[in-house]
Formats: sequence, structure tokens, C-alpha cells
Amino acid sequence: MIIIQLDDVYEYAAHNTGELTSIEVTPAYGFLSTVNATDLPDIQVFIFYYKKNSTKLKGYLGSYKKSIAQALIKENENHDVAYIAVSKAHPKSRGYVTLDSPSPYDKPIIVPEYFTNAEDVETSIRGIKQQISFTNTPAYQKNGAEFIHIPIDECDRFDFQSDDYFRCYIKYFGSGDNHPVGTSKMRPDLDSDAVVLLKICDKMMVG
Repeated sequence: MIIIQLDDVYEYAAHNTGELTSIEVTPAYGFLSTVNATDLPDIQVFIFYYKKNSTKLKGYLGSYKKSIAQALIKENENHDVAYIAVSKAHPKSRGYVTLDSPSPYDKPIIVPEYFTNAEDVETSIRGIKQQISFTNTPAYQKNGAEFIHIPIDECDRFDFQSDDYFRCYIKYFGSGDNHPVGTSKMRPDLDSDAVVLLKICDKMMVG
């Protein structure tokens, strides 16, 4: 959800500046490896940047727990906020879809089972720590960047930025990525669990 205020409209129309000078898409992203021994990326990073008192940030945080959203909005009152999302490439956790009833009008039950595979969790933790480590670089330090501590009672029982802390942290900040597809396997001639048959014709009739 994007919140547009009249002040934003005026600033754009009168001065060609402000929130509406950019669209709500990822301004920067990249594929990175969290393991030095390989060049094969295991995470994708999305970077969103919100200027101080951003109306876009307030709209983006609607799906988070209220206390977390309020803490981030409070930080944004006096500081620009960079929101860096770490996405696991090729996740191994597998969910499932099942029916709730025999009626075709009832919604199915979708159980995503995020982070049920330990490797997905550990890779995500490495990715988060990697991004935080960049705040020690000259470019980040020049702009006074630091990792924001958001109070979360369950996670604050652990040492801040420890592995146990981040195992808890991703439960509050983790979410599904976009483009969910493929609830049914295809090509039963290649996979006995597939349910959709594809028949490829070797001839075309034109008439």
C-alpha cells in the first residue's frame, strides 16, 4: 500500500521534488554470496531508501507488528532509513496447499512452511550479518549509518546480533517474496508426482 498525501502532490507539482519523484520499486538490488568459498550467489538483496518523515515508509510497514512499525516510524522522524531485505536464493523449505472442504467456492489452505529448513535459516543469518558488516565501511560511516535496534521482547533475551538473536529476529521480519507460482508439478512423464500433462505436438496444421 502506498500512502500519498496532498503535501507530496503539491511538492511534486510545484517543485518537481519529494516522494513522488520516484516509483515504489526497488531502487537497488544485487545477488551476493555469503560463503567466501564460492562465487555462486546464495542471497538476493533489495535496498529501499526512505527520506526523513517518508509517507511511503509508513505505508510499507502496514504488515508488520504494530510496535515494530511504530519503532521504525519513530526512527524515520529524525533520520533517513535504508530498508535492506535479504532474500534466500533457492530456498529448500517446502510448504503445501490443501483443500479446506469439497466446495470449489471455499478458499484452499496454504501452509508456506517458511524457514522449516535449517539451511534457509543459517543462510539468511549470514546474509543479514553481511549487510550489517557493510555499515563499517567508509561509505556507510561517512553517512553515519548504523543497524537499528528494534525492541522485541522475545529476541532481546539473546545477545544483540548473535545467531540466536537473528533466529528470533527473522520470525518477526521474515515474509514471503512476490511471484508465488507453481502449486502443481508438471510433466508426469518426467516426475511421477506431477499432475499436469503437457502434450507437445510435432506437427502444425494451417487451414
